[in-house]
This record gives sequence, C-alpha cells and structure tokens, in this order.
Amino acid sequence: MVTKNEELLPSKLPSFKILIYFTLFDICIVAPCEEFIFRGYFFEKLNQIFDNSLIANIISSLLFGLLHYPNKKSFALIIPPMIIGFIFTLCKTKIKNCSLISLSIAHGLNNSLITLISYIFT
Repeated sequence: MVTKNEELLPSKLPSFKILIYFTLFDICIVAPCEEFIFRGYFFEKLNQIFDNSLIANIISSLLFGLLHYPNKKSFALIIPPMIIGFIFTLCKTKIKNCSLISLSIAHGLNNSLITLISYIFT
C-alpha cells in the first residue's frame, strides 16, 4: 500500500513464522513499553505540569505520533498514531478501571492488525 510513492505498510514478511514472531513481539514488548512511556509517564507528568488533561493528552499524543515518524519524510504518516494515542489517553482518563495493561493489549492488537494487513496485501 503506497501513497505518493511512499510506503505506508512495511514490506512483506518472509514467512508466517516471522509474522507470528512480530505479532507476539508487538503485543508483549513494544505496546506495553510505549503505553508505559506515553500514557503512564508523559501524560501523567504533563498533566501535573499543566494541570489540564486535555493539554497533556494533546502533547503526549503529539510525542507518540512523532515517535512513529518514518524515514519517508511525510508528516501525514504521524497523524494516525497521534489520533490513536489521543483515543487511548481518553480511554485511560474516562473509562473506569482502564489500565495500562488494557491499553497495551489494544495497542498490541492494533500493531498486529497492521502487520497482518501488510502480510496479506503486499
């Protein structure tokens, strides 16, 4: 899947075993680490600094989007992670008993879905 000659999804994985590895890696390692950093640390610290959860959410979501900035020099590709980061932070603040673990699972499944779509369609 491409836009303006820029790749949106990573290239095809060489095997189904690698797909399973990346799925487990995303769910067990990448997503929990990112959730701990952006929703657990940055959002909480920014919320203490600004005493405004909306501003803290916007800044932490922007940082989350910038982390996902690819080397293709297209800022349009940081918008989906920013939106997802904003939604995850809203879930954390508005849903009773929404923990970093539940956000990590949702994040890992989202990453895995992107990997699976890439595997199927590229």
